[in-house]
Amino acid sequence: MVVTPLQGLQAGAAPGAVRYASGERLAEATALAASCEAALLVLGLDWRLEGEHIHPGDIAPILRQIPPPHPLLRRWWPPVARAIAAITSYGSARQGGDFAAGDRTNLELPAEQVALIEAVLAANPRTVVVLMGGGAILIEAWRRAVPAILLLWYPGERGGEALADVVFGQVSPSGRLPFAIPTSADHLPDFEPRAPQVRYDLWHGYRRLQRDGNPAAFPFGFGLSYAELRLSQVEAELQPDQIRLAVTAQNAGLLASEFVVQVYAEPPGLLLERPQRSLVGFARVALGPGDCRRLQLLIPLRQLAYFDEASSHFWLEAGCHRLRVGQHSEDGGVLLEINCEATDLGP
Repeated sequence: MVVTPLQGLQAGAAPGAVRYASGERLAEATALAASCEAALLVLGLDWRLEGEHIHPGDIAPILRQIPPPHPLLRRWWPPVARAIAAITSYGSARQGGDFAAGDRTNLELPAEQVALIEAVLAANPRTVVVLMGGGAILIEAWRRAVPAILLLWYPGERGGEALADVVFGQVSPSGRLPFAIPTSADHLPDFEPRAPQVRYDLWHGYRRLQRDGNPAAFPFGFGLSYAELRLSQVEAELQPDQIRLAVTAQNAGLLASEFVVQVYAEPPGLLLERPQRSLVGFARVALGPGDCRRLQLLIPLRQLAYFDEASSHFWLEAGCHRLRVGQHSEDGGVLLEINCEATDLGP
């Protein structure tokens, strides 16, 4: 049974404490928000904005290969299949139709959702925005005006209960972004959803943002919590084929939570252009209020290496490799330096 966000919130609160407006009429939504202690908006993407997509024009070559519906039609079927393919090649996808959605060409929320956020915020500044969707959503136009933003993803059939647990403080949020959310789509590589060929190079995601000097709105690995993580006593030892890193993690908050300790490498980059900072290790740890735990992370030297096309081997570059232990890709964290000799790590 699917538990919607509304059902989850109503079940998790006192009877009558959660009041609802669909948001289709701004006047109704703003009047309700103004009369409440706090407002919560559930917005984002659905199948009409992102989902499986096949453009009719792209399947024309496949239609030419359609087998005849009956063996007796095999002789005269090919021209029929070619005619079907020719007609389909002129097709176009209608937004909201059977072939709609797919790769988004606009990463922002629809204009009517942004208008709803602005109107409800004006009526009640204590507004939480909950975003549903399967990928990055650009929210630069309004994110600084909102006191709280929760990315719910596509949460599954019990998602409403999970939302209520987080909103009402029963569970501390512990998710971390698997990508960086930029401040502008201009900071991303060019995108053509119907391109016959796409070239992926090293410069995408948080590595591209760092190279171009564009801080992310929300960095790779970012995520807030109701608790506070403190890192201390960070040590690293260079071993023949790995780095052994130890760190003490402490929950300095009043609520049990899970944290993700992340290790990023900054290579010398003297022999060739390389990313300024790359994730090389991480560990998730669950800590009760005030708890401490000593963590050990083993980082293979291959994680710090580059690939040499001439020899088809991975090489560890000589020089100072800096390790940053923190909570996301732009976190200064705790800095360690490891001096390495040039090493052939094999194919």
